[in-house]
Amino acid sequence: MVVGFTITIILISSLAIILNSGDENSVTNAVLFPEDEWPHDELVEWYYWTGHLKTDDGRWFGYELVFFIVDMGNQKMQVVNHAVTDVQDEGFYYTMDRSYGGIPEIEEPLRFEIGDFSAYLQNGRDTLHGVVDNLTVDLDLKSVKPPVLHHGNGYIDYPFGGYTFYYSRTHMETNGTITIDDKMYNVSGTSWFDHQWGGLSQVSAIGWDWFAIQLDDGREIMLFNVHVGEEGFHVGGTLVDNEGYAVEIKPNNFEIVA
Repeated sequence: MVVGFTITIILISSLAIILNSGDENSVTNAVLFPEDEWPHDELVEWYYWTGHLKTDDGRWFGYELVFFIVDMGNQKMQVVNHAVTDVQDEGFYYTMDRSYGGIPEIEEPLRFEIGDFSAYLQNGRDTLHGVVDNLTVDLDLKSVKPPVLHHGNGYIDYPFGGYTFYYSRTHMETNGTITIDDKMYNVSGTSWFDHQWGGLSQVSAIGWDWFAIQLDDGREIMLFNVHVGEEGFHVGGTLVDNEGYAVEIKPNNFEIVA
């Protein structure tokens, strides 16, 4: 299945001024390392990777791998989603799986293992494996910037209800292989990692748009757009510079035009 769409994101010129205004490091961090890299006792939590990869001969792929932990009341459920985009062949491949009965053990590396999918995490170095249709993805990731705490300290309190803790590794060097049928391709590229948890039932019910943008000049931008019905939208974001310094993007500094 191939899906095409166009979204225009307009960043207002005054955004550049934000880098020199205020001291984000003065905010008490709500997210702490390394303890908050482990799973939490929350309604929902996810570990999310997405990236773009290129073979030695210039063939492009995109991928996504995400592990969810969901509180079902009487037990925890883990869900994995995996997708691969083959740009050359205009192919989009998606699959999912689930398991019940607990969360990963608190040990290094942190391990997610469900069916044909796995992710091992340790100090910004991740190893991923996924299978969808006739494609097998094996990747090693290394973060080249410190983790980014969104909204200054990693905590967002939504005005319409709910809250989230949220950090990202916005630039992860990625190397590995993609195997199609019996042919293996060496790939390299960059990935983005999100770890988010909290009381997200209100957000999940109304829906949202999320953007992870890696610019050619080495900066990254995260933007979100929560659909709040008749009240409009709740928007925000983060700008990360080349050194990993992050500042909050205020709602009046950008516009999303779909």
